[in-house]
Amino acid sequence: MKNSKIYIFIFLIAICLSACNKKYVTDKYYSIPKEGWSYFDTLDYQFSIDDTDAIYSVFLNVIHNDDYKYRNLFLFMHRLNPDSSLFCDTVQLILSTPEGTLLGKGIGETKEAKFLLGNNIKFPEQGNYSLQLIHGMRDEYIFGIEKVGFIISK
Repeated sequence: MKNSKIYIFIFLIAICLSACNKKYVTDKYYSIPKEGWSYFDTLDYQFSIDDTDAIYSVFLNVIHNDDYKYRNLFLFMHRLNPDSSLFCDTVQLILSTPEGTLLGKGIGETKEAKFLLGNNIKFPEQGNYSLQLIHGMRDEYIFGIEKVGFIISK
């Protein structure tokens, strides 16, 4: 009887752990050089969608430090779909409070801020997609952005 309780307990833990695992379609980060991120530098994320019935969540992660002198970060997003149609949008990400305190997780001068771009998203077509990000700040070069990640999970 004790052995069966142990097996049931292990089985339940295995089910819980497998339910917690997210399936990532893409999880890619670009490192930004210390010399700065120019608005001529495009971050290009390629991903493939096989399951058009699945529901996805789309995130942007920004790892930034206190060298970033603005409160927000504007990004121009261009998504090229498999049928060659283009979707363009501008997003504003808030990276610090009005007082200058960095937002996000982390200790010290570097923080990781995670932004939900879309939840319960369905991609209408199977195939290869491309997402391009360009910063939309007024300065040609911005400093203090260390990495930018693009994540899609089921």
